Amino acid sequence: MTESRTEVIDFTWPFTIQYSMIMGARGRPVVDPWGFVLPLEPLVWAAILTALLVLPVVMVLLASCSSVTTPKQYTWGKDIFDLTRILLQQDYRASAIVGWRRLVLVAWMVLGLVVSRSYQGDLMSGLAVRHIRQPFQTIRDVLDHPTITMLWQTNSTNVQYFRAVESGIFREVAEAETKSRVKYKLLSEFPQAINTLVRRGDHVLIDLEIVITMIIGQYFTHTGRCDFYSSRERFLPMVLSMIGQRDSPLVPALSKRIMSFSEAGLYEQWFKDTVPNATSCVHPPSKIAVSTSLSLANLWVKVNCISCVPRGMALDLAKKYPHSNAYNVRRPLYSLKRCIPEDRPVPGTIHISKGENLPYIVAIATQYGIGLPIESNNIAQGIIEKSKDRNMLVGIKEDTSINRLVYFNNGMKDLFNFNKDSPQIMRVIIPTGIERTCVQRDEVRENTYLPVIQDMYKHLKPYGVEIKLLFNEEIMQKKSK
Repeated sequence: MTESRTEVIDFTWPFTIQYSMIMGARGRPVVDPWGFVLPLEPLVWAAILTALLVLPVVMVLLASCSSVTTPKQYTWGKDIFDLTRILLQQDYRASAIVGWRRLVLVAWMVLGLVVSRSYQGDLMSGLAVRHIRQPFQTIRDVLDHPTITMLWQTNSTNVQYFRAVESGIFREVAEAETKSRVKYKLLSEFPQAINTLVRRGDHVLIDLEIVITMIIGQYFTHTGRCDFYSSRERFLPMVLSMIGQRDSPLVPALSKRIMSFSEAGLYEQWFKDTVPNATSCVHPPSKIAVSTSLSLANLWVKVNCISCVPRGMALDLAKKYPHSNAYNVRRPLYSLKRCIPEDRPVPGTIHISKGENLPYIVAIATQYGIGLPIESNNIAQGIIEKSKDRNMLVGIKEDTSINRLVYFNNGMKDLFNFNKDSPQIMRVIIPTGIERTCVQRDEVRENTYLPVIQDMYKHLKPYGVEIKLLFNEEIMQKKSK
């Protein structure tokens, strides 16, 4: 409902008042890097440090007052070292120490025992907590992050508003458009943008809460996961109502009925029935507690095709590790062999899944079509010649053997970036023989992916990461087991 629209039409009683909100991708569960500091309050840390500095001075002064030879034996530096050893529960010989000095050390030992035991217990509890980043809760958070791009619906009332406003935070949003930090998408383009741009982490979607709630609910229905979150801040209120011809007698009649079912709560109930899991991921937790053994995580890397069902090794992995199935979120187009374009991942990107007490599974989208590249794929060439359906032709012409190597290389780079900042994957297992379906027939015997794998190993080796190539014979043996 805007002022310009009220001049030519009449609005009925509103169905609801909707606000806009931010939708972003949730981060991976990680341990807080400052977790070793959190078990104790800052005041406790300050008191311990002060005691370590002041208590040795007092001990030296008391020793100098009680004995002439004592200062030569006990110094301020040695006392600090001794008290630190006691606090860290290291061995300390006190057989030659008598008098008041022994009493001071006993008191410090008791204090150190209480503090260290409390610290150890809280630290172990803290290690069981994983933090999931949900960084963009306000418009200010987005504007202050220079690498984040905002996605708005094309020609929406919100866009008209921030383009026309002359001051305030939404004026800063309009200025961000001049810095290429604002993109516009049609409502029909939202699913693809979310799967690619928003999921990547450097884009956020800003739209009405009803749209974002519906999208997140549908993703939860398909995957069973809360991969995205909505912001707690709501802004730009919008009144949603029906419109009619100006001065039409239908408008007041409809308004009366709309008011009746709104007061009865029918609108909210109908929305819940339409989107069953609309509230499942409204405010997902930013902290979760896990119970896992302290061990190195393995990684199985698989190369997948753009289809709706897994085949070959991807199928074997999906049976053994259901969480690794990267195909179950894709909706079929005409048949199960292809999915709709909105659900297709961008070639060269990776899909990482991790189950509880299970290894990481990384799916690298290294090819667009199914089977051989376009140069050697007679079926794909026939589709190009005969089909006029745009959905069938998307990405097929670009699915060449050279581009597949580029996609594989990009996936390896994404995997390296995932593991670079905080190495979580210490052992990478890559099935070989994948080039049989990814290169031209006259190149079958050449391991065209090996140079890319060797280059990645060169970068990961300094981090202590091990890479193992699993050959066909080993694969068959593992299948039999």
